[in-house]
Amino acid sequence: MSGAAGLRSWVPLAVAAAVPVLVLVLDAARGRGLFDEGAPVLDGLSVVRSLALIVAVVALLAAVQRAAEGHVPTPWPPWARPAIVVTLVLTLAATALTLLDPVTYSRLAQEDGTVENLTALLFGVGGVALLMVAMSRSRGEHGLLRWAAGIMGVAFIFSAGEEISWGQRILGFGTPELLSENLQHEANLHNLATDPLEAAFYSGCAMLFILLPFVLPRTGVSPRLGRLARLAPLVPAPWIVVAAAPSAAMNLDMWDVVPVQLTVWATLGILAVVAVERRRAGDPGWRLVALTLGLTAAVQVVAFTASGSLDELYDVTEYKEFALGLVAAMYGLDLLVRRRSLAVSRSDSPTRRSPRG
Repeated sequence: MSGAAGLRSWVPLAVAAAVPVLVLVLDAARGRGLFDEGAPVLDGLSVVRSLALIVAVVALLAAVQRAAEGHVPTPWPPWARPAIVVTLVLTLAATALTLLDPVTYSRLAQEDGTVENLTALLFGVGGVALLMVAMSRSRGEHGLLRWAAGIMGVAFIFSAGEEISWGQRILGFGTPELLSENLQHEANLHNLATDPLEAAFYSGCAMLFILLPFVLPRTGVSPRLGRLARLAPLVPAPWIVVAAAPSAAMNLDMWDVVPVQLTVWATLGILAVVAVERRRAGDPGWRLVALTLGLTAAVQVVAFTASGSLDELYDVTEYKEFALGLVAAMYGLDLLVRRRSLAVSRSDSPTRRSPRG
């Protein structure tokens, strides 16, 4: 690669990295903290701020697409479309409820309510599926992959426990002294530092479910990663990007948190790229991707318009966590099915024997 070509390839990445940092510096100059939550500010300066983040996303997508020349979309498995449709139907139902009956919308999002309990159940399903992946064995597979799957499974189950405060109100036990500084006086860890931990959790989920399965199939796994390259089979399948997309847009009190808003713009841009790629490849699934793009944008707009009718601004994030739990379950089950299918195909293949001398 010539010096000029190398420079051109690095410029988009430099812009993508520099712009969010600049936005954070300007926020600090205005006295705004990195993880400050609250009602979204929709003034002129905020529009400029959002435009800057969009520029960062466009630069990132340009860098990825430059590396993805010749990329052919991966066919979806038979269960991908029904799973995505389920996600869209539930998202549409929640969005309609926001507009038509905000009282019920908020009631369902209360502590120990339907949404919270289902969220815990779904994260638990995803965690158990990943633990089953971790306990299975495959010929020629490195143990690092199983350890990583096990750690992720434990993390999902931990998220399920945190969501319902480890059954505190169900079992009727008090908040331990160690957690007495908890914001909501509950038996969980995440409310000891709610704002930064929520931002980290949502951003981490976006990295796992949206960014990684979009970027890695286009750029490949770098040999520089060394042993970490062996974890590539744990990267979610490309269809998970579409199923996870609506979760990125369910923001209200966290809209002005830079990593969270950046995730929204990145998700919309990624969906646009995926829809165009699949249409060019003659895949009818592009219509489902385009529909997801429109619904994801609509969900965020509705969240803004409904802010005055909700009991709490964070009611929206309860539905966001439900959507993430749903995707976590889909990811774990998809990985388990793919792994078992691979094991069956290997067992059915003839065993090669070395010739006798």
